[in-house]
Amino acid sequence: MGTECFALRALGIDYEHVFCSEMDEHAVRFLRHNHKCPKYYHDMTDRDVQEVPACDLYVCSFPCQPWSVLNLKKRHGDTRRAVVDYALEYIETH
Repeated sequence: MGTECFALRALGIDYEHVFCSEMDEHAVRFLRHNHKCPKYYHDMTDRDVQEVPACDLYVCSFPCQPWSVLNLKKRHGDTRRAVVDYALEYIETH
């Protein structure tokens, strides 16, 4: 939802929003309306990390379901756990 952008604005910190990734269409509409980000990636696991612009501050929020103790049945096989790996790949690359 771009809460980090709201926080930076509230703190009076000037920033350039370089890119974002979001799969939920409601959240995409919210991001487009509130943050005017120049580059959107629908699925961060499907982007070429070499082509993603570099930035100084990288913020990533992971889906909670694969890590929740309430999701014990699917916890280890849940592909949403891979988001962490893709975030680390971006950080290591840039």
